[in-house]
Amino acid sequence: MATIEIPDDWLEATGLTSESARDYLLAGYPVMKEICLFNMASSTVRTPLNSIIGYARVILNGIEGPVTEEQSEDLQRIIYSADFLFEHFTNFINTVSSVFKNHRIYLSSFDIVKTVASTALSLTKNCQYEIKYNIPDEALVIQSDGILVERLLSGMAELVKQIRPTHKGVFFVSVEQVESVVQIKFSTTQDDEYPYQLSENNPFVFMAHSLARELKGYFGIVQQENSWQITTSFPIVYE
Repeated sequence: MATIEIPDDWLEATGLTSESARDYLLAGYPVMKEICLFNMASSTVRTPLNSIIGYARVILNGIEGPVTEEQSEDLQRIIYSADFLFEHFTNFINTVSSVFKNHRIYLSSFDIVKTVASTALSLTKNCQYEIKYNIPDEALVIQSDGILVERLLSGMAELVKQIRPTHKGVFFVSVEQVESVVQIKFSTTQDDEYPYQLSENNPFVFMAHSLARELKGYFGIVQQENSWQITTSFPIVYE
């Protein structure tokens, strides 16, 4: 295994122990560096976005003077885009913060089918996704860390939003028990208006991969022709 020297200020900034930090660095050093910088600069980035939204609304409401119909449409686009960016950046920062805190494994028994269905349903909030389920009719109770599982599923949901940024289209969800493992798949088709290009340093992929490892499982995302499949699997009983 490679030896990596980890600066003390990094450990303080992320809340990681030296051992866990080394594991994360081995999984993706460049991504972690970017994540830490984003985490520490979150207020610096979000404050200007709030200002853009606020000033655009002031102008749109005519407080600074009358605006034309064309200007009104432009301002509405600016507000929509800034709101969209602010929401996704906030979700990203919250997810990062939750991942990079020391976390002991807290086992509990819960229905993974219900948890997955709840995550999928959250995607329909303010969106127009059509969800098609391939999940068991009966409960599938697993013993694992419910908090980490929910964070992992939330990361997968964020990837669906990235793949289909217009927030429209069909979204497939499946849950299946394969021997002693539960396998969860989120899949959708490419957005024709904004074709998705997966970045090697995508932070949500890195975080989902890291969380799956914490659960002693697997995470992967692959493109097959015009479709994307996001998959995770982990033991039904964490040992």
